[in-house]
Amino acid sequence: MKATDIAARSERARSVLYRLERGDDITLTSLFDILRAMDLTIRLERLGMPTQEEVAARFGQDEDDAS
Repeated sequence: MKATDIAARSERARSVLYRLERGDDITLTSLFDILRAMDLTIRLERLGMPTQEEVAARFGQDEDDAS
């Protein structure tokens, strides 16, 4: 997807995309609008290593297979 298309779909100025690409600060509203325009989302997860049960649930392993 071209940056101009993302800017148009997100209804944000191209300069906002330039700032995001450079790693500069943008508002959360702008970030979510840009992600939405790209059919993306952010998922927050607990910091740290996952438990064995979380890995098994995520990747469909039985606990016996994970050993």
